[in-house]
Amino acid sequence: MAYNIVNLEVQIYKELSIFNMQLFSAAILLNRSWFYKFSAGGTLKYYYRNIIIPEMKNYLKRSNRDYRLSPLVANSILITPFVIVFIAILGMSMAITRPFSEWILLENRPVELVTFLSLLAAGVIGFELSWRAKKNKLGSLIVGFYILFSFGLLVVGMEEESWGQWIFWFDPPEAVKAINKQHEMNLHNLPALHAPFEYLRVAFGVGGLIGVWLSFRPQTRYIGAPVVLSSWFVLIAVLGTIDLFNYYETDVQQRNFMETMMMTEVLEMLIGLAALMYMWLNRRLFLHEQRK
Repeated sequence: MAYNIVNLEVQIYKELSIFNMQLFSAAILLNRSWFYKFSAGGTLKYYYRNIIIPEMKNYLKRSNRDYRLSPLVANSILITPFVIVFIAILGMSMAITRPFSEWILLENRPVELVTFLSLLAAGVIGFELSWRAKKNKLGSLIVGFYILFSFGLLVVGMEEESWGQWIFWFDPPEAVKAINKQHEMNLHNLPALHAPFEYLRVAFGVGGLIGVWLSFRPQTRYIGAPVVLSSWFVLIAVLGTIDLFNYYETDVQQRNFMETMMMTEVLEMLIGLAALMYMWLNRRLFLHEQRK
């Protein structure tokens, strides 16, 4: 049996693309029962069409039902991050739209404001969910998670606007300006903390995918993430990895400084919007469960 499984894994790596392999692994994590059927025999193509894809559709339907999402809303949420990135790349690529794209994607402009407001709103909703979790006696794990995660979102949101520097137009202390890369009132532009913040973007995407898996476990259902946000988390993890590569590859960063900076703003906006939708959808779950 072990020998057959080893041969099976070799076939999978040869015949599936990286993307298909991710889907395959996700399905295994969610439900292992069909995996043993797969190892018993049959063609990869048959099981891919008749087991893997139907299984993933079933999980999507279950998730949409739990979060009370119509097919139209669910599909819109799934494709939105790709639409945002496509529009951003298109805007930066065309000469006629590039000046406008640079304007909205630079710091302290509309895109960053959307990120800031999304993170703040997500943090506020998160604290509400921690209160609801405590009220309904869901356990210290659920309550503690929402408190810590919401606090983190508020901190990151305030970091985006340099703790109000660009809203109230105050000048940071000279000691802070001297050690801050952009002479701003924030932590993420300090030399010692800049790299850890780069890793946090990738961690957010990976953590979101773990959250999708947790949403199907009874003990962690209330802190899990709906399946419709999978596309957001995958794209955030991929873009975060690319951004991390550009951070360490100084030659690439210098050649494409403007593009790198603008795509970082898009990535941060995706994180803010994903966090807001995560909190909003979980609030729907809480309210729906309370009405039962």
